Amino acid sequence: MKATCPSRPGLSRPGPARLRRAVCGLTAAVLPLLAGSCYLFPREEKILAPPLIEAPEISYEVKEVERKTIEKTVMGSGTMVSVVQVDHYFEHRGGRLRAVYVRVGERVEAGDLVAVLHTENLEDEIEQQKLLLRKAEINYERLVADAEDDTAAELAALDVESARLALADAEAELAEARRVADIDGSKAAQRRVRELESALEHRRIALRKAEIQHRRIQGGAAAGAALQTAALDIELSRLKLRGLERELAHARLTASVNGQVVYVNTQVTEGDYIDAYRTVATIADPEALQVQYSGLNVDEFELGRQVDVRIDEETYSGKVVMTPGSLPYDADESLREKIRIQVEDLPPGLDIGSIARISYVVDRKEDVLVLPRRLVMRYGTRRYVRVLVDGLKQERDVQIGLETPTEVEIVKGLEEGDLAIVR
Repeated sequence: MKATCPSRPGLSRPGPARLRRAVCGLTAAVLPLLAGSCYLFPREEKILAPPLIEAPEISYEVKEVERKTIEKTVMGSGTMVSVVQVDHYFEHRGGRLRAVYVRVGERVEAGDLVAVLHTENLEDEIEQQKLLLRKAEINYERLVADAEDDTAAELAALDVESARLALADAEAELAEARRVADIDGSKAAQRRVRELESALEHRRIALRKAEIQHRRIQGGAAAGAALQTAALDIELSRLKLRGLERELAHARLTASVNGQVVYVNTQVTEGDYIDAYRTVATIADPEALQVQYSGLNVDEFELGRQVDVRIDEETYSGKVVMTPGSLPYDADESLREKIRIQVEDLPPGLDIGSIARISYVVDRKEDVLVLPRRLVMRYGTRRYVRVLVDGLKQERDVQIGLETPTEVEIVKGLEEGDLAIVR
């Protein structure tokens, strides 16, 4: 029978059977929901023990200490230089520079023109002296033609007076030149003193000659004295002319040797005044060559030691002939940082400035313990080496001897066969 719902449900209570059916229905509806909700929570996993990892075996790269030869060598580049160099300068006079005819690097022959000075005034003096010489010759010719000239005595007296005045002027000029030379002290001033001393002697000779002529004329030997005086005038004029011509020649500077120009004074240009003895150019003999080397280790070289010199793929034997320690105290300061090597049988055709490779053995030891330099550690003044002993690393203090850029000699602290740790 089908149950019907009362018209007023709130006025009646359900019975036990009806209540059980309601509870069972509710349970049937909730259970599927509860079963599905278990997937919303994480499932707890079982904690596993960590795996056991074996420590890796330590391995070292080692270098066995061995006996061998160690050699300390200086290697570098040098240049060919000439050991015979001649400075060229105007020796007898200064003046304004007219032209320089040589350039650095040029080869010249002895006698080639190097430079010249302006000489217009000197050329004028030479022309004037030629006229004076001709005048003296004409005077001599006149005296020969007219030895009985009544005015000879008077002229002789005037010559004596003129010679005395000239001598006094020369003495005063020499005194002034000496005073200047004492203050100045230059070579040019001293040369001027010597020139005036020579001129003073000429003046004395001229005075003596005039006095002799005057006495002879007064004693009745006028003709003979006059002729002798005229002859002396001619000789003096010729001497002065030759001196001026030599001075003109000295205004032309020529090469005194065959060689190559290695220096030209660029501080003095054409038109500038240049003093006597100031170097205009330097010429070097390209046949007298040596290798010159400069570097931080020039003090390693010893006089007389052998050096291998390589030029154009050929090796030659050389010998150290100059070191900073072998130079005299007054040597050029630029040489105190250089060494020079004399090379036997140099090949022909080398120029000054050519490059040569050198190899110099500073020290050499045979049958000694040697290690690579990088394996010797430093801590302050301490030197030590890491060694492998029975698979364990140790540090050994060492004493070193000869050192090169790549190797060192072990004097104390290691034995042959020890294993030095590389890494």
